[in-house]
Amino acid sequence: AASFDGTGYIAVPDHPDWDLSVGSVDFWLRLDAHPGEGADSLGIVSREAHLSPTAGHLTLLVVEGGEMVLRIQDETPLSSIRCTSAPVPLDRWVRVGINFGEPGVELWVDGALQARTDGAVLFRSESTLDWLECGLDEWTGTIAGNDQPWVLGAHLIFADSGGHTPARGHLDGAIDHFRISSAPRAHAPP
Repeated sequence: AASFDGTGYIAVPDHPDWDLSVGSVDFWLRLDAHPGEGADSLGIVSREAHLSPTAGHLTLLVVEGGEMVLRIQDETPLSSIRCTSAPVPLDRWVRVGINFGEPGVELWVDGALQARTDGAVLFRSESTLDWLECGLDEWTGTIAGNDQPWVLGAHLIFADSGGHTPARGHLDGAIDHFRISSAPRAHAPP
């Protein structure tokens, strides 16, 4: 397992094999702390760049109160889907699964579906960043079109395109068995 103490992160350079229109990301997560009141969200996994007009950006955060927030960005103009989980407990390993592409985005925690989108319709605004809520809008977001590095243990929401600085929201916890797949996975218990 990769352990994080609130100061470091792991960066993995981009590779064409991760330009996926359908697939899954899954891993084990242990949180040692939630963000404090008014503190920056903690990054779990991020493949992102600040104000980049390309599709396929993905970030999973822990926000105040312990909920996880999944953000997947669509193509220009900037539009995003935002899926939220129930609070994640501290000091206990939980299994996290994200499916993307057809038939829709899903966020799973410990075998329970937390949020889902279906279909292929996304409202776009010419002037604002749209945060569409999972379950309220139909969307099949992918991670195709993204050439940013993967970061584990922080987020890249404010990072420069093509790099991993500045990484923010350093995780206090651990990530194990991180896997990227080219097909959706069944994250429910057998």
